[in-house]
Amino acid sequence: MKNPLKKAAAVAAVVACTVLGGAGAAQATYGWDQPATPAGNHESTWGENCHKIEFGDGVKTYTLESGYYSVVVVKAGRTNTVYEGFWGGDVSSLSGKDISHIIYCPSPYGS
Repeated sequence: MKNPLKKAAAVAAVVACTVLGGAGAAQATYGWDQPATPAGNHESTWGENCHKIEFGDGVKTYTLESGYYSVVVVKAGRTNTVYEGFWGGDVSSLSGKDISHIIYCPSPYGS
């Protein structure tokens, strides 16, 4: 990760996962799995104004702030767990594996 701002955002995301995540938090359960592909690992594949956060080892849950997301993609292992129409909160891979990255697309229509 060459961009220091992206690195700082990733570190902050890991801290947020550790502090805010956990067994007691509400978690999205209406996603589906599909095989991960090289194209599926890019923000532009999922829509305009999408963002990507990369993680290191050991992250299983990430908390997205409240708001409406048209799509959230959780990459773990060889699988993407896809959530559409997500309102914020905890996301994880349906497989339970460590998260490699998350792609999230805030709705262009607001919350």
